[in-house]
Amino acid sequence: MSKYVRMIIIETGPALFEIECGEEVCRDGGYNLSWEILGALHRGNPKFEGEETCRGQIGSAECGRILHYRGSASYRSSPLGPLA
Repeated sequence: MSKYVRMIIIETGPALFEIECGEEVCRDGGYNLSWEILGALHRGNPKFEGEETCRGQIGSAECGRILHYRGSASYRSSPLGPLA
C-alpha cells in the first residue's frame, strides 16, 4: 500500500481537495474529498478518516480503486469558534 503525506494550511476561503487516481490506465477518474474534509473541519474535528472509490473507467469497466485517507487538524483559538 502506498503512503502519501501532504501538509495543507487553510486559514480562510474555499478549498478543493481533489486527488488523481493512481491507476495509470484510468480515464476520467479521481477522488473529490472536499465535502468530507471541509465537513470535518467545520465540525472542529481534530482527526478524521475515510475512503472514496474512483468512478473513472478502465476500458469499458468502472475503475473502482479505493483511496483511504486520514487527516489531522489543529485550530487557532478564537472567541467566535474554531473556524472564525
